[in-house]
Amino acid sequence: MREAVPWERVEWLIDSYPEKKGYVRISTDILDFFIDTAKATDSYEMIGYLLGRFKKVGDKELIQLYDYIQCRNIADDPTREAFPAPECDDEVDHLFDIGRYDINTVMHTHPSDSLFSVDDLYVLYECCKNDHIREWFAPHFLVTGGEIGYILAYTNVPFVIQFISDAKELFVSSRPFNEAYTYPKYVKRAKSAAYADEFIEFLSSIEWVRIMISSLEPIKPEPQLNYGSSLHKSTKEGILRVKKLRIHRRRILPDIIQKYKRGKY
Repeated sequence: MREAVPWERVEWLIDSYPEKKGYVRISTDILDFFIDTAKATDSYEMIGYLLGRFKKVGDKELIQLYDYIQCRNIADDPTREAFPAPECDDEVDHLFDIGRYDINTVMHTHPSDSLFSVDDLYVLYECCKNDHIREWFAPHFLVTGGEIGYILAYTNVPFVIQFISDAKELFVSSRPFNEAYTYPKYVKRAKSAAYADEFIEFLSSIEWVRIMISSLEPIKPEPQLNYGSSLHKSTKEGILRVKKLRIHRRRILPDIIQKYKRGKY
């Protein structure tokens, strides 16, 4: 069973990123399943929950995500949206009741490299609005399975994510979504779909990160060409040729001298 790490391994992020509100440490091995799923599904969205622990430090919140549950997608149109089956929520509730985890967040996939939809952001809005225990809600995650492949995380406060794997560690700081060139399109779509003004205002508070999946892969060393060995071999061959040439010259040199004396050259 996966376990949380000591909180000291997360708390130091507060001093390194004092301007942030949330600090997330996520084990990348729990993303691998969703990455593989996103790449394998041609048109359907998949959904699940990431699970872990949280801790308050003053007005900051620390989160560790290190386990997951895959859920059955019961959306009317699973090619465009994803909703978890009730039994999946029941399982999460049970894990909370027995004290194994105390925080969860949504993870879903897109078969293409498209960003989150307006509906995806509305789900985040509802979660944040209904969260009466904490001052902020854990970021929701999206994995895309297109030609490039991205991991996105988004919530309503500034945050930083520490991606952890056996071979690599990556820190990604959130940025305001309203600075993205696509932001006006989301506002326009939300208004045309007659979403409430409170939700449209909420869009301006969203912070997000987006990284390529490949950035989490271990850096492969460049192929090592054995130049030293090749040079040594070439040098030995060159020396051998010179030796042979010198021997040959020593053998023919007396004849050349005699011929020169006789006027042959």
